[in-house]
Amino acid sequence: MGNSLRQSFNKHHFDFEAPVIHVHDFHPQIRVLLSMNGLFFNNKDSLLRFVLPAICICLSVVATTLELLAMWHALQEQDSALFTEAFAYCVIIGVVPFLYLCNFMKSDKIYALVDGMDKDFVTISKLGEPYRSNFLAGQLNIWKCGYAWLIFVIFVASMYILLSVVSILYYCLFVTHDEGSHRPLVFPVWLPHDDPHRSPNYELFLGLMYLIIIDFATTFTSEYLVVF
Repeated sequence: MGNSLRQSFNKHHFDFEAPVIHVHDFHPQIRVLLSMNGLFFNNKDSLLRFVLPAICICLSVVATTLELLAMWHALQEQDSALFTEAFAYCVIIGVVPFLYLCNFMKSDKIYALVDGMDKDFVTISKLGEPYRSNFLAGQLNIWKCGYAWLIFVIFVASMYILLSVVSILYYCLFVTHDEGSHRPLVFPVWLPHDDPHRSPNYELFLGLMYLIIIDFATTFTSEYLVVF
């Protein structure tokens, strides 16, 4: 598996000597990730393009609302640590709807940008040396940066889930279950008239938080195209 990842990272199986190279040949992830953002290439007007963005936006709105409640509780209790943590998660998760809305609002410019990239690939791939080799070497570095970003986001999301599972196991095995203890959650949560740590609230919130982590990873894996 490690050897396969290394070959994919360095594009060992790509035909760098092909007479004509299109952007989607060198960067196949463009269409996949933009489709996840609701920007289809084959059927641009399909209503299916809104499904994944709508799910991610709904999860983000729910998570942001929960963090706003936690911030309100922290202000009442004058708990600066809780407020800071809830505020950080509120900002990070709350930006997700804006990313999707910006993609839809600027979809024409994104399509035009991808078309322009494809024309550049075709034009430069037809040129002789050193233009072609220098251009493809730069594109290979961009591919590696995107690959590294993908691995980083997956690693961060996996660590969030793994650490929460470890915390739950530690609580179940070693922590004394007295009145002041409660099962850990990934993000701070507070409810005005209920306890988020009692069953079945705890299980529902924990599952919701795992979905939010996947939502975050999906969104920011796709948005690396904007960065690179």
